[in-house]
Amino acid sequence: MQIIRIALALLCLIILGTRPMFGHTFNSDKLGFAADFPFQPTVGKAAASSVDKDGDVVSNAVIVTSKVPGIYVTMVTVDFYMKPSRLDATAALTRTRDDFLKGLGATVISSDPGMSGGYRALFFRG
Repeated sequence: MQIIRIALALLCLIILGTRPMFGHTFNSDKLGFAADFPFQPTVGKAAASSVDKDGDVVSNAVIVTSKVPGIYVTMVTVDFYMKPSRLDATAALTRTRDDFLKGLGATVISSDPGMSGGYRALFFRG
């Protein structure tokens, strides 16, 4: 019985080892980024993400998601500003992170600011 378990474990390692870590490359000129995702990503519909002091929508966000329910979620949020606006990047990224985690019923474990493609980014685990 032990030999069968070892053989099955080796077979699983061989199968997993032959699969690419990130199997789907997503590239969008419209959204302005490219990324490799473990599984085929879905592109959500644009939705209002920021309003000015008069209540007018100044930006729309599109969320690109790749997930396996109960296992992991990979998400990229792209904001499109429709007119020149003063932006507090740290506050906007923090708000997006918190909204995402709230939707999952999760909390922040770690959060680090950084850069991606020359733009400010916020990398986090929840």
